[in-house]
Amino acid sequence: MLPSLVPTAPFDRMVVHMGANRIARAAGCYVVLIGLIGMVGGCGSNVKLDPKPVIYKGNRFDLAEMVPPTQRTQDFHVFYATNRVAKGSADERKYTNGVYDGLRLGVANVSMGSNGESWDEINSRNTTFEVKSFQELARLKGPATSQPSDDDDAAFVKAVNEQLAVSPNKQVNIYVHGFRTDMKWECGVLAKLFHLSGRRGAMSASRGPRVRASCCTAGT
Repeated sequence: MLPSLVPTAPFDRMVVHMGANRIARAAGCYVVLIGLIGMVGGCGSNVKLDPKPVIYKGNRFDLAEMVPPTQRTQDFHVFYATNRVAKGSADERKYTNGVYDGLRLGVANVSMGSNGESWDEINSRNTTFEVKSFQELARLKGPATSQPSDDDDAAFVKAVNEQLAVSPNKQVNIYVHGFRTDMKWECGVLAKLFHLSGRRGAMSASRGPRVRASCCTAGT
């Protein structure tokens, strides 16, 4: 069993807020917040399987065997909630450093290793996590007390619940990234975290560009 990070009490409907924006809701799950504060230099770099957390040292866990058989695939996805400005079609989104006045919810499609590699081959070397595409499922705008003014979030909630349905762990993990990053790097790190957790539960990257970070003071 892997150690829990910061578990909260279970509840029937999850409502997570980013500023004044509602992110998502999912039925019957736990929520864990993963914060990596002040991470720099990530933009443009490839995310690799190594280095792994210290818990994997000394052959304490066999990562390849820890992943449920139905999840042992080269291609998988993680979720995201971002306030980045988007370009392109909903099935092939590109996200910029501009700031959107709402929240965009979707899935990042990720691939591990090279085409045709077996599960054992993927896990036997320092594999790269490559984000192939972003599929935007919903947009939310306005204060948390208002109804979404753009696309309803039902498609996003359905996708999260489908992921939880095939997992023995009903926990939702929200990764809050640092600054000076881009969407592909953020979701690549999240894909690594998801894989190292045994691909259990569901994981979502949250937040967006920190364009005003240099202007912030203690009073803001």
